[in-house]
Amino acid sequence: MTWKHSLFNVMEDINANSLEQLDLLLNNLGQECKGQCKNIISTNARDPEKALVQIWDSLDIEYGSA
Repeated sequence: MTWKHSLFNVMEDINANSLEQLDLLLNNLGQECKGQCKNIISTNARDPEKALVQIWDSLDIEYGSA
């Protein structure tokens, strides 16, 4: 998954915090994924780190991990 590694590199380069990482993810996902991610974020509104883990796990299950 080249896009995943590219996104991780951007997040690392800008030293993005959890909320910024969520924003970057939402801005780089398709509509279907974006809707699922928004649900995960809403469910974990007080814990953005947990939301990130759940989103990446969900993406890995759906599209494979690399």
